Order: sequence, then C-alpha cells, then structure tokens
Amino acid sequence: MMNIDLSHINPIIKLTNPDQVGIVVEDANSAALSFAKVFGADPVEVLDWPAAGFDPESYYYGKPAHWKMRVGFFQIGNLQWELIQPLEGPNIFTDFLKEHGPGLHHIRFTEPDFDQHAAALQAAGIPMISNGKGIHKVSRWAYFDTRAVLNGYLLEMRKL
Repeated sequence: MMNIDLSHINPIIKLTNPDQVGIVVEDANSAALSFAKVFGADPVEVLDWPAAGFDPESYYYGKPAHWKMRVGFFQIGNLQWELIQPLEGPNIFTDFLKEHGPGLHHIRFTEPDFDQHAAALQAAGIPMISNGKGIHKVSRWAYFDTRAVLNGYLLEMRKL
C-alpha cells in the first residue's frame, strides 16, 4: 500500500455525506429488475419525470429547457441509487448516453451552502451545465461538469 500525502491540498469545496449515485441507463424498468436481482434492494419505484401537469424550471447549458425521463430509485443504507432513462428533450442524460453509453453519471450531495459551493466551483473553472428548481419551491439542484477532474462523472448538488 502506498500512502499519498494530501495535506498540501486546499479543496475547492468541502462536501460531506453523499446521498445519491446516478446511473444513466437505456431502459429504467429493465435496469431496475437487474439492480434488484444483484443487490436485493427494494422497494423500487420507477416513474416518469416530470409528472403530468408539472413543468419544473430547468436549464440546459444556461438556456431554459424541458425534458422527460424515466427514473428508478433504490435506497441502500444512506445512499439513494437513481437509474435514469432519458426520454425526450435536450438534457445532460441523453448527452451522456450518446457519448458514453450506460454508466455512472453523477454523485449527489445535499448542501445547505449551495450558493457558496456553486460559486466556488464555477470560480475554479468547473461549469454548471444544468440546473433548476425541484417540486418544492425552495429546493434547487445543479450539475457541475467535473468529468475532467473526477475521471468521468458529474457532481450534482441539491438544496432542500
């Protein structure tokens, strides 16, 4: 084993407690069955988002955007696993699927210091590529393009 001295590193942001891993898939229903077989996780919920009649405020590379996806959720310990099947509209999930095929898309952290962390990431050259508001008017989410610095996956931050 090799020890690496990290004491000299000053992190851009300090996040704790990741709460979700997002995986882009071609078929959320099939992926949910496979996930349950391998991990024995239940219950699973697969649903279309956004729900009919709900038009969330969403942005794709800074421009207003509307997309649909089918998502499956599993809870294993303190970590939620999200299986994401893009359905329509311009979005980062379709982009990922076209560029890489199915795979690990993001790790999410829920942070009370959302604005401070978002500003620090962008000041460090890590762009916000998609963002919006959730079901609750005060909840917000954003994806940051950390692929170059985190070996291929995005960072999602959420504020409740």
